[in-house]
Amino acid sequence: MHRFWQVLSAVALVLLFLGPLVYGYRQIDDVRDSYQKPKPTTTQPAAQTTEAKTGTVPDPLNQQNKQMIDWAVLLLGGSVALSTTTKLHRFKIYKALYLFLIGPAAGFLLASLWCGVIFQRRVAYLSIQTEPEPFEALISFLRVESNLLTWGVCLLAAFALCFLFGIVLGFVDPCEKP
Repeated sequence: MHRFWQVLSAVALVLLFLGPLVYGYRQIDDVRDSYQKPKPTTTQPAAQTTEAKTGTVPDPLNQQNKQMIDWAVLLLGGSVALSTTTKLHRFKIYKALYLFLIGPAAGFLLASLWCGVIFQRRVAYLSIQTEPEPFEALISFLRVESNLLTWGVCLLAAFALCFLFGIVLGFVDPCEKP
């Protein structure tokens, strides 16, 4: 019977991790689909297009993306460190907290990182274009990345609050020896 619960917990963890990851990936693909439509061909002579008009992405967009990537990496690394540490406080529901909060949070953070990578790819593409293109897709990527990061942070905050309440209510001893 114990083995059944272990397998069920592992399956639930995989599903709770993959759910946010797939959700984020679909959001990213929706934005990608919005700008990956074939452009109508122009009949302008090549001599008129010799001047390169490369567009530059506004620096605040790049900075915001970089900060969100940095936070997602930091939080994901902290979650991995927290999950793999040998020091666990005894708390009756800590396994459920890891399962229902850390698993989905990791999925959201990983999806946020992927969105940041796709943002950077789009920036690289836009930087070499000779025709200026709108930045709507970049702004959409930042919105998706921000939403995914927010969900991951909210789940990690809920995890931290559960342990804080456990300490305050006396269910968790923060000075407990391993």
